[in-house]
Amino acid sequence: MKNTYFFFAAIILLIFTISCKNVVNPDTTPPQISISFPTNDSTVKDSINIKVTVADDNKISHVEFLVDGDVISLLSKEPFEIIWNTRLVANGKHNLQCKAIDDSGNEALSNIVQVNVNNYLFKATFINEYLEPGNYGYLFISDTEGNLIAEKEWIGDDSFELFPNDGLDKNIKNNLTHISVTVTEEPGTRLYTYLNVPIGSYWTWRGLSTPRIFDDLKKAEFIINNIPNHNGYTFSTNWNNDVSSSGQLSENYTFYYWRENYSGLYIKLNTISEGVKYFWDENYEIHSYYTNYVDLSNMNSTLSEKIDLPDNNSYYAYLYGINNPSRSNDRVVIDYSRQSNTASSFDFYYPNNVFDEYMSSIWLSNDENEWFQQLTFGNIPTSFSKINADFEFINTSSNNFEISANGDFLGIRSQWRTKNKIDNNTYAFWYVYSDNTILNYTLPKIYPDLIDRFELRWVQLFDHSELNSYSDRISIVFNSDDYLYDVVNDIRRIEKYPNSTAKINKEPLQSEFQERDMDIYY
Repeated sequence: MKNTYFFFAAIILLIFTISCKNVVNPDTTPPQISISFPTNDSTVKDSINIKVTVADDNKISHVEFLVDGDVISLLSKEPFEIIWNTRLVANGKHNLQCKAIDDSGNEALSNIVQVNVNNYLFKATFINEYLEPGNYGYLFISDTEGNLIAEKEWIGDDSFELFPNDGLDKNIKNNLTHISVTVTEEPGTRLYTYLNVPIGSYWTWRGLSTPRIFDDLKKAEFIINNIPNHNGYTFSTNWNNDVSSSGQLSENYTFYYWRENYSGLYIKLNTISEGVKYFWDENYEIHSYYTNYVDLSNMNSTLSEKIDLPDNNSYYAYLYGINNPSRSNDRVVIDYSRQSNTASSFDFYYPNNVFDEYMSSIWLSNDENEWFQQLTFGNIPTSFSKINADFEFINTSSNNFEISANGDFLGIRSQWRTKNKIDNNTYAFWYVYSDNTILNYTLPKIYPDLIDRFELRWVQLFDHSELNSYSDRISIVFNSDDYLYDVVNDIRRIEKYPNSTAKINKEPLQSEFQERDMDIYY
C-alpha cells in the first residue's frame, strides 16, 4: 500500500514538472515606436509622408497615425508610412503622433512631432494681357467675415502665391478653410469677389481672346444713302451698337464707339413696304477721322423665327451673330425687339447663311422688381423657359446682405454700386459671386471707408442646364483653357431689384441688359 502511495505521488510530481516547463511568461513589453519623418519644428505644405519606425519582440497588430490627437489613418502591415494632405488642416502648428499596438495588446505612443503647416491661401495667374496696358491689378484675400488677410499688387501677366499677412490673428489664421477672393484693377471702378473659395485653390484669369480696348469714346460721322422708309433699326459693329424699336436712321448719322478699326458693319431696317431688310459688310471699318459712307440701295431680305413667351410678359430681346470659332470673340447685334406691354410672342429677324451661329438674349418681366433671362448659343430658340428658382430679400446692407432662396440653381450673382460718383466722376461697381449655399455675406473690408458707400442694385440666381454644380462652372472659368460659353450653351437667370434707392427704373436701360450679356467670361 505504501508503495502504491509513492507511485501515485511520483506520477503527480512528474505531471506538475512537465506542466511548469510548458508555461510561457506573458508578453508585457510595449513596442518601440518613433516618427522618423517629418522632423520636429519643420515647416510643411501640400501632401507629405509621415514615416514611422516600429520595433517589438512580437508581431505588430497595427499602427495608428494621429494629428492633434485625432486618428487619421491605421495601418496593419509594413511599411508604416502614410501620405498626409496638410490642406485638410488650417495653417499653423499641429502635433503629429503615432501609436503602435502589438498582438498582445501592448501599446506605445511615439514622440510628439510639432510641424508648422504653411500652405498658400491662394495662387493666382494672369495671362493673355488680362490687364489693360499700363494698369495695376490688385488681388485681395478675405476670410468669411470679410476681414482682409492677404493682398497683392501686380502689373502685366503674372503668377503669385498669397500667404496670410504677417501679424494676422492666430484665431483667424488657424481656422481658415474657405476664403473670399477679390480682384480689381486701377482705378478700381469694377471689383469682382468670389465667395466660399477653398484655401489652396489655383485660379487663372485670362484676357479676352479679342481684347476690348476701352480708350476715349470716339465719334464717327456717316453719310447713309438710299435709306428705305422704315420704323425701327439696328446699327451694329462688334460690341458697339445703336438700336431702336421704332426710330428712324438719318442720312447724316453719328455713331459713338470705343475702339478703332472694327471690322464688320450690320444694319437692319424695319422697312415700310418690303419688310425687314439688312445690310452686311464683314470688311467694313469705321473710322473717326473721316466721313464714313454707306449705300443701302441693295439691302437683302431676312428670315424670321417666332419665339413663344409664357404668361404674357413685357420683354427685351437681343439677337447676336457670331462668325468666329470662339464665342468669346466679337459678336454683332443683328436684331433687337422690345415690348413694354404684355406679349405672348415676338419674332427675331436674321440674315440667311451669313453667320455661323447665334446668341439670343431674352429678358422677361411681369413685375417692376423681377426679371427672367434666357441666353442661348447655337440655334435661335422657339420658346422661352424660365429658371425653376426664386428668392426674396431679407437684408440688403453691405455689412449684412442676406436672401432666402429655393429651387434649382447653381449660383448667385449680385451687383453693388456706389451711391454717388467717385473721384474720377464715374460710379464704382462691385460684383459678388457665390455658390447656391451662400445666402448671406459681408462685402470684404478691403476698402473699409468705401463699403458703406455701396448699395445693392440687383441680385441674380443663375443656372446652366449642362452643368451640375457651381464648382463645375468655376473649373471651366479658372482651371481650363476654355472660355465659359465655349463649353456651355445657355444660362437662365432670375433677377430682382431691392426696394431701395438703388432700384433703377421699371425697365432697365438697353445698355444694362447688354452688360449682362457680355458677362460670358467670369
